[in-house]
Amino acid sequence: MAEQLDIDFLLQRDRHAEALLELSRRIEGANTERDAFDAGFDILRANTGYQHYWVFILDEDNRHAHYYMGSTGPESDPSTATLTISGDPMLEEIVTSRDIVLVEDARTDPRTNKEIVARVGNRTIINVPIVLNASNLGAVGTGTFGDEGVRLPSSAEQDFLKAVASQLAISLDRIHNRNEWQRAEKELQAGEARNRSLILAMAEGVVFQNADGVITSANPAAERTLGLNAGTLLGQTSMVPLPVLTSDGRSMAEDRLPWNVTRNTGLTQTSVTLGTKKPDGSTVWLSVNTSPVEAGESAPYAVVTTFRDVTGQREMQQQLRMLQVALDGVSDCAFMMEDDRIVQVNQGACRSLGYSKDELIGMSVFDFDPVLTPEHLQHLITTTSDKPAIAFESTHRARDGRVFPVEVEVSPFTYDGRHLAMALTRDISERRKNEESLRRLNRTLLTLSSGNEALIRAGSEMELLHRMCHILVEVGGHRAVWIELTKGPDDKELIPSASATADESLRLDPKRVPRGNALAEALSSGEPKLIVDIYFDALEADVRADLLKAGCRSGLVLPLIASRGLIGVLSIFAENADAFDKAELDLLKELADDLAYGIQAQRIHAEQRESVTRLRRTMESTIVALANTLELRDPYTAGHQRRVATLAKAVALRLGFDEERAEAIYLAGMIHDIGKIYVPSEVLTRPGKLTPLEYSLVQTHVEAAYGILHPIDFPWPLADIVYQHHERLDGSGYPRGIRGEDIVLDSRILAVADVVEAMSTHRPYRPGLGIDAALAEIVAGKERLFDPAVVDNCVALFREDGFNFG
Repeated sequence: MAEQLDIDFLLQRDRHAEALLELSRRIEGANTERDAFDAGFDILRANTGYQHYWVFILDEDNRHAHYYMGSTGPESDPSTATLTISGDPMLEEIVTSRDIVLVEDARTDPRTNKEIVARVGNRTIINVPIVLNASNLGAVGTGTFGDEGVRLPSSAEQDFLKAVASQLAISLDRIHNRNEWQRAEKELQAGEARNRSLILAMAEGVVFQNADGVITSANPAAERTLGLNAGTLLGQTSMVPLPVLTSDGRSMAEDRLPWNVTRNTGLTQTSVTLGTKKPDGSTVWLSVNTSPVEAGESAPYAVVTTFRDVTGQREMQQQLRMLQVALDGVSDCAFMMEDDRIVQVNQGACRSLGYSKDELIGMSVFDFDPVLTPEHLQHLITTTSDKPAIAFESTHRARDGRVFPVEVEVSPFTYDGRHLAMALTRDISERRKNEESLRRLNRTLLTLSSGNEALIRAGSEMELLHRMCHILVEVGGHRAVWIELTKGPDDKELIPSASATADESLRLDPKRVPRGNALAEALSSGEPKLIVDIYFDALEADVRADLLKAGCRSGLVLPLIASRGLIGVLSIFAENADAFDKAELDLLKELADDLAYGIQAQRIHAEQRESVTRLRRTMESTIVALANTLELRDPYTAGHQRRVATLAKAVALRLGFDEERAEAIYLAGMIHDIGKIYVPSEVLTRPGKLTPLEYSLVQTHVEAAYGILHPIDFPWPLADIVYQHHERLDGSGYPRGIRGEDIVLDSRILAVADVVEAMSTHRPYRPGLGIDAALAEIVAGKERLFDPAVVDNCVALFREDGFNFG
């Protein structure tokens, strides 16, 4: 039995060896990866017990695997897919393993995706890595499905699978290398074709010479430039007739011709200017470049020469030299430019910028213009292309670092295909200085105007001080401002009161205000004092540091003097040294005088407002006393007026009344029944129904109240509000029966509040009916008796806002 097994093993090994030899022959002729895969699948199917085969090939980043499954018979088609490796345990193991990966039963193996297994029907899965030069290219696999059951390959089958995978790796590498070589060959051929087309299309002349110096080819541009045809050039050892001229007009030795230098030395020659005669007798100037085609170990070398016609440029250079005399005669700066580079300047530009002519020529305008940018220049050229000249203002920086403003006028022109421009610039420092003085004067006038407006509109002394500081910074353009006020008429100690800075991030401590000679002199003399330069003024070191950090370089201290004497100082600080001229100083002194007047006026107004406040509080106390007096006579209605007043004020505020007017309604409510002081108390407290005579007597309380209140000079129309609070919209009220809009709105509010409070609380002749009955009553009388808006807001107070009488 063992002997038979050995014979079977040897026979199987021979079959496998023949199969591998057959596979080698088939994949040798494979043109594509798929051809190689199909050959491998055929060999495996014929020599193993498995019917299904596939291949995984990794992409370059090892993130995806390209899956290819061979056909299982003549009627089935191969299938392909691209699979993501990350997150798939089986794929991750397959593409990283160097040994065969076996799954005996896919239904139970934890590495498999059970959803895919259920759908596809995998049972046994075998994957063999395809490895080349220690790199995993992918895997070749096989296995069983569905009813085929579970079957692991024998060791001989595993060895056979590995051998097939090894041959596939070699085949894939060979196919890849062949494809790369074919691609490179095509690219080389395409590159050579492009180079030939490029040389033929070039505007520059191109000539090739072999190592013997014989011209082997020339492009059409070379023929045009030299005035020769290819038949004349080919076979010659020089592309131009002798003698050849150097750039300065001398004869050039034959061994110094650039192509001969390169042929003899292998050294590249660039931008060599030479002149020669064309067949028609005219002189053509060339700019020549040469380089060796192949640098061997020793001369001579083959040479490629390129050249272009620069005859027009040389003629222009001659004309430019002729123009130089004219340019030097111009008093302004004159620059001739090509693109942004200077090709010629006059002596005026040299004097202005401090450079020699040789230094300026070749410089870019951006080298001495710190403001102009290539984008800005291009924008100017584009937007003014239809104009003969471009005018704008910019800044120049001289060699010594001095920066000054200039007025620029650029006139573009084209000469012999070259785009040139003539720029004339003029130093406008003096004009800018005059403009700045005018601008500062206008700014100060505007500051003075804004300050005067603040004097009118400020509601308090502190508001005036803060607004004035911000006006001086925001409108006046100053860096920092302080206002310090004295403690009192007899105490001249200064207290920081307001300040502002242009940069909020550099906020200065108001307690560390500037001290020094200027402040002392201003206080003692009563005259403005200048701090010309903070660097040199006698200030405390920490204060100087704060000011300089805030960007301040000069200052002005202005005493604030009112009719009562010195009341403070105004300190203004500017960004530049010596920033305050006489005109601005005079206007700021006027502003300081106005500010002093405004401070004094605000203090007088504050005193007056305090007097008015005290008088108003006295009146309010009087009104409360009157209300309390009435309630002492009528204990049953005690608190009625106060509750009516509270409700009336709440309705007024809900209607949008300001606090002042709402307070007036409150005070009217507090004394709306003051006239009842003339009604006998037994009538007011009668528990039963009043007789007509008694009711008429009660109605007189409105007119009695008017008689009491009208002679008193209240700041509010209390007499009229109380007089009309029993009137109704339809004219059914009393005492005058007026109707609609003739009843003041304040009285209409008081009327509703009076009814609601009276019905909802206890009276001598009946118990309280409650708030619901009271609100129903005013809603029933809405538009006929009571103002609709007043009724709606009164109801909303109770229903929505939760108002109650407490």
